[in-house]
Amino acid sequence: MSEGQFVDARPGKPAKGPEDVDEGTDTYDTIDWLVKHLPHPNGKVGMWGISYPGHYAVQGMLCRHPALKAVSPQAPMLDLWEGDDAYHRGAFQLAANFNFFLFFHSPHDQPSGERPAVTKVGTADGYRWFLEAGPLGGMAAKLKQPPERIREDYLRHTTYDAYWQARNLRPYLKDIQPAILTVGGWFDGEDLFGALACARTLDLQSPGTVSHLVMGPWTHGQWATGDGSRIGNAEFGSKTAVWFQQEVELRFFNQHLKGAAGPALAKATVFETGGNQWRTFDAWPPRTAKPRTFYLESRGRIRFARPGAADGFDAFVSDPARPRALQPGHQLQLLGTVHDRGSALRRPPPRRSGLRD
Repeated sequence: MSEGQFVDARPGKPAKGPEDVDEGTDTYDTIDWLVKHLPHPNGKVGMWGISYPGHYAVQGMLCRHPALKAVSPQAPMLDLWEGDDAYHRGAFQLAANFNFFLFFHSPHDQPSGERPAVTKVGTADGYRWFLEAGPLGGMAAKLKQPPERIREDYLRHTTYDAYWQARNLRPYLKDIQPAILTVGGWFDGEDLFGALACARTLDLQSPGTVSHLVMGPWTHGQWATGDGSRIGNAEFGSKTAVWFQQEVELRFFNQHLKGAAGPALAKATVFETGGNQWRTFDAWPPRTAKPRTFYLESRGRIRFARPGAADGFDAFVSDPARPRALQPGHQLQLLGTVHDRGSALRRPPPRRSGLRD
């Protein structure tokens, strides 16, 4: 919604000259303006964002401004090809990407107060729409959309080439000075990878950073859009999002921005869905964790022991022209609309980010 040239997940510039700009320099300039012009600043700034703004939060914590004391990247896009949004290790995320292609890039000659218009597809039945649209090339033609740079880039770069490598933020996560609170959801179909990879990379490459991880029983950004007590017919026994906001997120920012008293947060605060309880650890993965291998058996069973030849098998016919329809109770997300055949769900609000003094 601003003027200038928008570049999707603009790569950072590690070695900058006086004329070079990237998301880090923009963050530095923004923070510098805030601490000099806002009334009654205490010289400490916090930053947070969810999803794409979570990506900007990671880019922003690289800016090295001395006033930036606390950053919370939440469901951040850390590596768009490896596991976030665009591709999941080579698997193109069709419905999620097509959402973005309908509104994401709208160039302006000057700043605009109007949100980009979303192309209407004429139906809430995403299953039927994608089935009838056919191959990717036909989808844009069906909606009479002109060529769009982001869409063309995503479809042109189908391997982990230089385009995606330049957008991988993990190599930059070194010597991070602000305290970090990374947040993710176990049921996040878009950026589960980014949250876990961000926390893990900080531990490996920036061991001196005060870094915390929170993983809750949430879909993408659900910790900021509801009370977190349930997903569909799965109940978690408490208002997990409310608890997180009050007991973890607010506490994190109050301690690092206002010097609030109280014990420090645990290294990892993780919700155990099987027992419906929050658990804390001094490391993630937990020091007592051991790898286990699960094996699939016939009739939908699972076990730890490797099956033998006599344990049977399951077989089914996979016909792309006749995919299995969704069963009642499953959620289907298409083009910004959440559709549940069992109940009506609210569309989540726009993704949010912010700088706080």
